[in-house]
Amino acid sequence: MIPTPKVDWLALAPALSLLGASGAALLGSVLVPSWLRRLFTALVAFAGFVTAGVFAAIVFDESAQARSLIAESFTRDRLGALAALIVCGAGALTVLLS
Repeated sequence: MIPTPKVDWLALAPALSLLGASGAALLGSVLVPSWLRRLFTALVAFAGFVTAGVFAAIVFDESAQARSLIAESFTRDRLGALAALIVCGAGALTVLLS
């Protein structure tokens, strides 16, 4: 059996939720009728930013000590989670104001 590294999915959750929301928004811009397109993409983008912000807050709460993850290619720490919280807050505010 091939040895695989242990993956901390919680640390990756903010980025993965933004990736999923952006994919859903892009897919919606093609499949949703034109009269509903702007509202749909705004709601999906806002939901993605809020979800990523919640995950970043959880990571911030559970990351008292910095740790290397995924074969030392990724670091989980409070500073990174705080930066993700700021980016998600700014993104959600931008979607609300647009």
